[in-house]
Amino acid sequence: ASVSEVRALTLDFSWFSPFALDRIPLMVKDGIWLGHDHRYRDVYWNPKAVRNAHMAVLGPPGSGKSTLIRSVILRAAEYYRRSQGYAPLFLIVDPAGEYQEIAKDLGGEIVSMLERKVNPLLLEGASPHERAKFVAEMMKYLKGLKGEEVSALKEAILEAYTNAGINPYEPSTWFAGYDRAVTFSTVYAILVRKLRESLGKPMEPVYRSLVDKLLDIAEGARAFNRTDLTVDELFRRGGVLCLSFRDRAGAMSDDLQRVVVWTVLQQVRDRLLSTNVQEDLRVMVVIDEAHRFVALGKIVEGGIEVKIEPPLSLHLRDTRKFGASYVLITHKPEDMPPGTIDLVGTLIVMSHPNNAYAEWAQTYLGLTESQKNALLAGGIGTGFMITTEDPRPLFVRFAPEKKALVRDAVADRMRALRRS
Repeated sequence: ASVSEVRALTLDFSWFSPFALDRIPLMVKDGIWLGHDHRYRDVYWNPKAVRNAHMAVLGPPGSGKSTLIRSVILRAAEYYRRSQGYAPLFLIVDPAGEYQEIAKDLGGEIVSMLERKVNPLLLEGASPHERAKFVAEMMKYLKGLKGEEVSALKEAILEAYTNAGINPYEPSTWFAGYDRAVTFSTVYAILVRKLRESLGKPMEPVYRSLVDKLLDIAEGARAFNRTDLTVDELFRRGGVLCLSFRDRAGAMSDDLQRVVVWTVLQQVRDRLLSTNVQEDLRVMVVIDEAHRFVALGKIVEGGIEVKIEPPLSLHLRDTRKFGASYVLITHKPEDMPPGTIDLVGTLIVMSHPNNAYAEWAQTYLGLTESQKNALLAGGIGTGFMITTEDPRPLFVRFAPEKKALVRDAVADRMRALRRS
């Protein structure tokens, strides 16, 4: 759609008083065009103009989140082609299967994570010690590993690398492709051997617990026992890729979904860091139902409950260090762990006529009563935007790209009902 066609869809502000907002934030004049504020001024999102390129989009179903995300992807691709000479890779993490049609509409591909397996132990620019630590900490979160179990798992991983010809202290061996042979199955075999060797010894309970806790990760139809999908392939494909976790037989478990998502994001991050990518945006990751991947884990050790941060939360703490932007989408803002939203550079809260939701937004964002009323009455495709550089809420009527508009709302609704 031309700019004039799109703007024609967005300029009806007769319902809205310019005095409904008490504070007028400063506005960025360059970047990815989002729409207009209540004074008809263009509103842009520039990842380089905020603390980091991460964004959270919150709002109940039907508030316009999907259309906004489609438009951001389309315009981001065009903006970076024009300003930087390339388009980023767009990864859509789709736990509930709600974004497959969106990806297809954007000319993207569906990548079934039930058919294509990732390997959490691929190095992808990290050292063996770094990858062993990441995997052990990920299992600590998912499986509640205790201190001795974490250490024993790291030792087993390093042994698996050594057996495959990778010397943890010799970088020349890290890039020879030997890591494709190191999987959870090979690590699990080492743990089983160590369990047999430790029978009747102090370490027997540690290895027995590890073998029990990691069984579903290492064995079975959905185990991480081979290398199918790599970061290289993702970058070679480029464009818009939707990671799907459902097929006719059902959905991948939440724990296994987390392993896939955290593995892909960590390996993308390590690959970008190893190639010295700094501020230029190379990957935009759109994560639906984001609360699944940022919730704090808990274990009880020594009678004390310990909270564990998931890998994605740690990534959000990075600023513009590795060329990735995470766009977190969730229906229920209260599902997001405390402090998570504070880690993103840009927050968008969509309008919706739900009082409990508006009251949450008023409390969390510090909205005035008139701003709260604007959130309730704004209608589909409007909302408030806040950035770290200017925390004053800015009301925006988001302008949809023509390609981003839902082609057939009835058909989309029927697909959602069939999935449920």
